Amino acid sequence: MITRRFQQELHKLRDDARDFAAVHPELAPLMGGAQADPDIERLFEGTALVSALVREKLDDDYPEIIHPLIERIHPQWLRPTPASTMVAFTPSPALRQPLVIPAGARIASVPVEGTACHFRTCSDVMVHPLTLTDAVFSRPAGYRPSIRLTLTLNGIRLSDWKVESLRFFLGGSFANAANVHLLLARHLESISINALDGGRLCSISPEKLKTFGPGGSEDGVAGIPSAFPGLRALSDYFTSPEQFLFVELTGLESWRDRGDGARFEIAFILKNELPVTPPIVDKSVFVLAAAHAVNLFPQDSDPIPVSDEARLYAIQPSGKGKGHNQVWSVAGATGLLKSGMRKRTYKFQQAPGCGRGSEATLRTIVRRRPLSSGTAVFMEVNRPEPAEETVTAHLICTNGHLPERLGIGDVCVRTADIPESIQIANITPLTPAADPPLEANRLWSLYSLSAMSSTALSSAENLRSILETCAAAARRDREGVARNLERIGGIVAVTARGRDFMHRARPWRGMEVTVKLDGSSYGSLGDLHLFGCALERFLAGFATGNTLVQLIVEDAGGNFRYCWEARPGEQPLL
Repeated sequence: MITRRFQQELHKLRDDARDFAAVHPELAPLMGGAQADPDIERLFEGTALVSALVREKLDDDYPEIIHPLIERIHPQWLRPTPASTMVAFTPSPALRQPLVIPAGARIASVPVEGTACHFRTCSDVMVHPLTLTDAVFSRPAGYRPSIRLTLTLNGIRLSDWKVESLRFFLGGSFANAANVHLLLARHLESISINALDGGRLCSISPEKLKTFGPGGSEDGVAGIPSAFPGLRALSDYFTSPEQFLFVELTGLESWRDRGDGARFEIAFILKNELPVTPPIVDKSVFVLAAAHAVNLFPQDSDPIPVSDEARLYAIQPSGKGKGHNQVWSVAGATGLLKSGMRKRTYKFQQAPGCGRGSEATLRTIVRRRPLSSGTAVFMEVNRPEPAEETVTAHLICTNGHLPERLGIGDVCVRTADIPESIQIANITPLTPAADPPLEANRLWSLYSLSAMSSTALSSAENLRSILETCAAAARRDREGVARNLERIGGIVAVTARGRDFMHRARPWRGMEVTVKLDGSSYGSLGDLHLFGCALERFLAGFATGNTLVQLIVEDAGGNFRYCWEARPGEQPLL
């Protein structure tokens, strides 16, 4: 954008120079042609650059107002989107008991240009001494189709194994994994679990198989707070839809007579009529002990000398490979006063002018770099007493676009957070990083989403416009944007009507939303269904807690109809 404005201003200056030369012919040789004065050319270029920067500032309406508002409702839009991947935790034969890897556990990659990219997990992971030895789709004559998993405990008997649930990530190709997710979510008839070396068969209700996405049991990007959970769920989907491909089998504590063997089978019995061709099912599709991991890590800034001559200071991450580190957020700051060598902690203030004179406060300001890609983060400080001081900001950083050069299996280096009995490796390609949407007035468009009402569901065009605004902020790479826009373009019609529901044995008032989709806009029927899952989370995130929302997704050709259970909205009552 700045290059285009610079060229426009430079072209205008040269046009004005030709007019000036026509009036003052004695100066014409200096204004252009082979004899043009190089100093005047540099003056033109410098003036054009300053004018372009001023125009860009004027076109971005009131960032001092919109940035604090966005920080309150959805701070993710002021921060770069970090690269992310799915990481599997594999137990070694030495592991004998279940082990919890807590959310926020740090892992690292092989070096890229001499820099190891650091990641952290977004959810707790329960690692069992368990190996998936086989996974198949079965449809023998005269029997219902089924998905069967064979698992083996390592060094422990089934009777001694303490387990309540097992979580699986559905891996492999996205279209195939989404179809498996669809079959388990919509076409599951029953579940059985059977010890293969003694013990009894145990039947488990299909309701015990839970499907969920980020924001529930799985945090999308490291637990970013948001005033609108629907926006967060939708942003996570557009950034990485694989986050919705988790299923969890609960109720395993009811399986009591297991025997003393180590092998068992889980059978997901499906309905006879399946909407898709039999999916590919092997060990790569059902992944135990996996978690979403994002490229975020703690890092201090370079020491910042603070004086009374300025209040705004640029923040630069410290350490080696500074060009590979990008500020994601500021977690805090500590000042060291030279007089007496005293330390003090700075408190955050939400908006300009919120700091009190008796407190040391800071506020962060994010700006787009006008002459290069990326963003610059500044710190504005308010100090109760004038004194020479050095401030160190405590940062959360990303490696920017550097992790995009990593492949599957490259995020495999343990840190102190990972026990020696656990092997790690990423099992999906890295999603690309993205700069925050700080283009002129983009944040105002995003802020308008916070005022969404039922009128947004009055037409397919309105809903597509809202989703496109959110999608453009989530992914900036051409392939990802095109894929998201194609899915959104599949919305053919939208109808919304108020109706009464019975929920928890009492009547509720709510809204039934029916969305018709064109199946050709999606990679598979499972892909379409997963889009519906994200849409349902989005709609529930904007309804208040005293109303119900129910989503119905229909095929424009009348081939299928999926209905989600009505549930209360997630917005608190004022």
